[in-house]
Amino acid sequence: MNDLNLLSIINQRLTSDKLVLPSLPDVAIEVNKKIRECPDVEIKDIATLIRKDTAIAASVIRFSNSALVKGTVKVDSIEKATVRIGLSRLKNVIMSFAIEQMFFAKDVSVAIKFSDVWRRASDTAASCGATLNYLQSKGKAKHLDPDVMFLTALVHNIGYLPILTELDNLSENLKGDGFTPEFINNLGLTKGVKLNKTILEKWNFTDAIIRAASEWHNTEYKTEDISYVDILRLGLSRTNYIEDAFKSFATNSSIEKEIIENNAWKKSKEFNLHLQNYKNIF
Repeated sequence: MNDLNLLSIINQRLTSDKLVLPSLPDVAIEVNKKIRECPDVEIKDIATLIRKDTAIAASVIRFSNSALVKGTVKVDSIEKATVRIGLSRLKNVIMSFAIEQMFFAKDVSVAIKFSDVWRRASDTAASCGATLNYLQSKGKAKHLDPDVMFLTALVHNIGYLPILTELDNLSENLKGDGFTPEFINNLGLTKGVKLNKTILEKWNFTDAIIRAASEWHNTEYKTEDISYVDILRLGLSRTNYIEDAFKSFATNSSIEKEIIENNAWKKSKEFNLHLQNYKNIF
């Protein structure tokens, strides 16, 4: 099977709505539903749900002890971690860690690509979270939520998942041929980005996250106020995951919007401290 044949299969799956979309882990769905439908839910009930998934449970405790939460005493239980983080914040935190579990594949070559896509997502999330924290310390974008920004950046390339999963399912027929990295990258950008909106709507994400994740690459899409789209683009501009032309667009549009004055923010000690704090939670 060659690249052209695979492209034909992917197109067929897309046009016939037969491409299997990823599903969130049950614990993430249950916790978010419980918090959303029961505002007075007890901590012990949420802790019981979180314990169903040991990976998410460990991540929640790790996050509660990170510099992003600023606790003074180390906690080692789900109950204490949940209290420290807070139920309103916990929804986005758990969703973020649940997404990490979805980047898994059976085939080695596809698994490597899954790893690459996850690294791009996590690096972008750290960059965007740090960018927003830096801006807010300067009195800008105060209306935006850093946890929502972090989650938005994590899912900005979520459309890669069903495509990579399809590659994984088809790998048994490859007979060792594999696919070129360039082909997979182009497939993710041309087809994957279009799937972001469909997947996030299926997951019942907020409109703000869906718009940012599905429009960040569209240079014609602009907002009057500083938005998650602006910060996502700006955060991406300091990574190596987008082309130079888009980096220039992101930087110039941010300067025009008076979000930044120049590119000096990327080298500031304050920004890089925020960046390291975000990277430490992975």
